[in-house]
Amino acid sequence: MHRLIYTAILILAASSVLAEDLSEALHRCRTLEDEAERLTCFDQASQSIEAESEAAVPASVEPAPAEPAAAATAAPAVAETPVAAPDLAPASAASDATTAVTSAAITEDEFGLERKREQEGIQKITSRHDGRFTGWDGDTLFPLENGQVWKQIESGRYSYKADRPMIEVKRGLLQSYYLKVRGENRTVRVTRIR
Repeated sequence: MHRLIYTAILILAASSVLAEDLSEALHRCRTLEDEAERLTCFDQASQSIEAESEAAVPASVEPAPAEPAAAATAAPAVAETPVAAPDLAPASAASDATTAVTSAAITEDEFGLERKREQEGIQKITSRHDGRFTGWDGDTLFPLENGQVWKQIESGRYSYKADRPMIEVKRGLLQSYYLKVRGENRTVRVTRIR
């Protein structure tokens, strides 16, 4: 019984690590602008999660020692079945993406520095709004002259009118992004859609 509990704890710990890696890999893949590179990144992430989940979880659980006859009648027998790794990705998304970029995507010099590289990466972009800016109110789209399009993802309204103002988009915590007009104090949480 203790081995079963220990195995369950190992599976949960492995799932937690894989889910964290999944989040980082998906973010990294989503930020790639070239469609072929983005697709390759998602394919590599998918292959990596399959390999890591198979390696992280034991193939089977050893049966517990036999219970004495009196104890066996008091409790129903538990079937001895292998414990499989939990499926971390929905079946429909399995081919789209899953976790960390494989070792083929990073060099030996970069190994172990993936998170540091992401933290040291670009923290803010600046571009002019493409056309007249009128603020936001719900699900506003923000087209920028650099070709990016951002969408408001939190409620709130803000009225500010300007022709082609300079826009700043800053990285926040937990892979969030905040947009503001340069020189103004109001920000809105956004996500990039193009």
